[in-house]
Amino acid sequence: RSFPILNDAAPTPEALRVAVQSLSPGRTFIHCAHGYGRSGLFSLAVLLSSGDARSVEDGLQMLKTARPGIRLNREQLKCIQLYADL
Repeated sequence: RSFPILNDAAPTPEALRVAVQSLSPGRTFIHCAHGYGRSGLFSLAVLLSSGDARSVEDGLQMLKTARPGIRLNREQLKCIQLYADL
């Protein structure tokens, strides 16, 4: 499946929830052109949904440990905060 998100943009929290819920069990390949913002946003949503991250801050720390260049812009941070509150 493909869930296109424009560069430096963020989906609505509801659209992000639908995308995460549509994932099949098992391994998932998440990518974007640069691998820092959009893929980080989606990866963080998956971590929150699975319970592997207890909070946005916890999940960001996990991602930055695995991929130090992860950086979400303001719009993406707002999206994931709202997503976490759904």
